[in-house]
Amino acid sequence: MSQPYHALQQLLDKINAEVSPASVHGLWCGRFAAGDKPDSRDWWEYTIRMAGVEQNVEANMQTAFQAVASFAEANLHQDNFSFEPWLPSDSAECTLRVAALADWCRGFIEGLISVKGPEMMEKSPEVKEMLQDLLAIGEVDSEVSGTDEDEKQLLELSEFVKVAALNLYHELGIGPAAGVAQKGSTLH
Repeated sequence: MSQPYHALQQLLDKINAEVSPASVHGLWCGRFAAGDKPDSRDWWEYTIRMAGVEQNVEANMQTAFQAVASFAEANLHQDNFSFEPWLPSDSAECTLRVAALADWCRGFIEGLISVKGPEMMEKSPEVKEMLQDLLAIGEVDSEVSGTDEDEKQLLELSEFVKVAALNLYHELGIGPAAGVAQKGSTLH
């Protein structure tokens, strides 16, 4: 999903941010999975802090970031598995895409923890395992040669990350499937 990645890159460049679009998208998705919204003041402050921006950001830039984040949230919320972590296009070097996937995973975990904190350690063993797997992917060595085998492994890791993010979104009780299950339950 390179187009949103590049749009976010342009916004980050305009505010002289020190992070990758993958990191920011991962952060946002982690925060959304934990129940945060792009219109909350805390969301914006955390985004700016992660981006390493020290100057004041104009209101119109904040509005632009909120629009991109709302698009990201809507994409995560769709229940048709069209969600994708925002990474460089497939034409980018394999090394760059591996590094971006690792950035995305680290951002996602940071986003979850920034909202849920120690509560994440009280979750089910399945949730903890997914978090550990995402942490491990966040530490993957991005120095790859770009062989067909590297490309295949990157595709598999990307698919795993996609599924893990969606599962965590639903497991934490925020996603649409969780909401449907709660609405359909009755007290006896």
